[in-house]
Amino acid sequence: MDKSRCTQNIAVDISLYSADYTVVCYKYQIVKIAGAFFLDMTTTDIKSIFNPVLFWDADQIYSRKNAGYIISRVLDFGDIKDVHILQKLYSADEIANVIRTRRGISPKTGKFWAIKLGIPINEVACLRKSFPKVP
Repeated sequence: MDKSRCTQNIAVDISLYSADYTVVCYKYQIVKIAGAFFLDMTTTDIKSIFNPVLFWDADQIYSRKNAGYIISRVLDFGDIKDVHILQKLYSADEIANVIRTRRGISPKTGKFWAIKLGIPINEVACLRKSFPKVP
């Protein structure tokens, strides 16, 4: 079957598509992540994808609107399964940007991901001192 073909009817037989394949149907998007299908990742509730314990303090979280929050929480507190899902949802550049800019990440997490992603240690926000010494 030609995977690029899709009708306007959203009730597409999605079982024909592989686990990592994204099907675009006009203005709708069907994405399969960790065995579950989701429509339009800009509005999908993240608690249904990741372990909801990671986001105990938030009511509803959206993948694009709250990307920095999601990435930092998963890198800090998620397990390997959560990290694999995170890497399917976000690019390495998006993850690297969060490592560079978020001060709330633990120093251990920041250092690990800086080394893994090739980010210079002096560019990692969580490893900088809050108040540099005044000469």
